[in-house]
Amino acid sequence: MSIYGVNRPQIIFQTLVTCDDAAALELAKTTATKFAADVMNIRKSEDIHELTNWLSEDVVFNMCDSRLFKSHFVALVTQSLIDETKYPKDLTLEVENAFTREDILSMIVKANGFVFETDDKLILEFKKQEDGTYKLSYGTITTCTYQ
Repeated sequence: MSIYGVNRPQIIFQTLVTCDDAAALELAKTTATKFAADVMNIRKSEDIHELTNWLSEDVVFNMCDSRLFKSHFVALVTQSLIDETKYPKDLTLEVENAFTREDILSMIVKANGFVFETDDKLILEFKKQEDGTYKLSYGTITTCTYQ
C-alpha cells in the first residue's frame, strides 16, 4: 500500500509515541493512584491544595456536555467531597492503557467510587513539570449517560 494511504497515519502515530509501554503503564498507575489518594485525603486534611497542586493552570475537564476549567473543577470536587453522605465511596482509578509523548503522560482509566458510576471510563493527561512532578492538564469522561 502507498505511504500516502491508510498506513501513513499509523507511521506518524508510531513516531510520536515514545518510551517503553511497560514503563509508561507503571508510571500511569503510580500517578493515578497517588492522584486519587490525595483527592480523597482532602476529607481528612481539609487542605484543598492536595487537589490544586495536581492541576495545571490551564486544566480542562470535560464532563459530558460541560467543560470545566480549573476553578470550576476545584469547586465541583470540593462540593462533592463535602457531601460525604451522597458520595461516601473513595475514588479509585484503574489504569487500562498508557503512553507518553514528549512531556505528556496519557492514560485511559476506569474510575469507581466518589462521583463516578461503576467503571466510568476517563482519559487523563498529565504534563510533566520542570521539577519532575506531573499535573493534570486534561481529562474527559468517555462513558457519559444521559437521563
